[in-house]
Amino acid sequence: MKKILFYLIIPLFFFSCDHSKTSIKPAHSGAAGEIIVVTPDSLWDNGVDSVMTTLFRYYLPMLPRPEEAFSIMHYTPEQFSMIIERHRNIFVIRQDLKLKEGEGKFEMLKDKWSKNQLVLDVSAGTMAEINTLFTQNASSVIDIINKKENERLSYLFNAYSAKPVMNIVQKKFGINIIFPQGFQIAKDSADFLWLKREKSRNLSGNMYYVIQNLLIYTSPHQSDSSFTDASLLKVRDEFVKKVPGSTYGSYMKTVYSFEDMNLYPEGEDVSIDENYGRFIRGLWNMKNDFMGGPFISLSTYDEVNQRIITIEGNIFAPKFDKREYLRELESILFSLRFNNDKK
Repeated sequence: MKKILFYLIIPLFFFSCDHSKTSIKPAHSGAAGEIIVVTPDSLWDNGVDSVMTTLFRYYLPMLPRPEEAFSIMHYTPEQFSMIIERHRNIFVIRQDLKLKEGEGKFEMLKDKWSKNQLVLDVSAGTMAEINTLFTQNASSVIDIINKKENERLSYLFNAYSAKPVMNIVQKKFGINIIFPQGFQIAKDSADFLWLKREKSRNLSGNMYYVIQNLLIYTSPHQSDSSFTDASLLKVRDEFVKKVPGSTYGSYMKTVYSFEDMNLYPEGEDVSIDENYGRFIRGLWNMKNDFMGGPFISLSTYDEVNQRIITIEGNIFAPKFDKREYLRELESILFSLRFNNDKK
């Protein structure tokens, strides 16, 4: 068992590179949130499918309708072609009868077949040990994949960034945030900025708009209690009133419950630019209007200016899944970096 733990911990946090191939790698392929699992049908049908469903197909919290955290696609080794091997996230799972109990391998490889690629290489003597390896390491793997997806998006957004609007954010709040072209200023007032991007998508021959909003606002830091979810959400409700709906007198608000369902937003501690942060997921709707969707917010302490700064991303996309639109906004939020100069 000690040997298993060695394989479990070390490879996950110290990526190893595959040097057996040329150093010139093609760009990765596939959509964000996808994982390709390469394993024989015999393993897939006798346990791997169940492992993937249990550990990686869980439903994401605080979405209007259920959406799985990852899209899983299965290929056999015979189907694994040069095109497929360029995919962004790949799990290669094998049963090696020569391996004794405790000799299983669980190794994360970086850039094995393509740039910015993650490949998880798993092998063990029994299906039971494969299951154990995944069960003990699933949370670390999920964290690594999500961070990598954010890095990929941030790299893309930086290449096609909205520099004029980013400069406005920098001057107004003293922070740097990377976000892509298409975001325009919808409202600018004291301690508050609303950026909006609309995308058009075709569905069954009809065109629909997907709206992504970025809200940036500041509030006083009075004590540590200012970072409780209740305090942060109270501040949120004051600022999001500035975001109107499609009807006169409508405005955005936080959803805390619906009929007999508890929908109170969920928060967690995070680190952002080496500072403490509070990350909150929740749902929003409109007072006096029929609009709603998910939001994510990131609040952190601006020590130089002695205030709390919050960046929120929210979505209105009633005809479409929200997972990857939220992932885009999350990448933007976690790109936050403070300027050194005091305002």
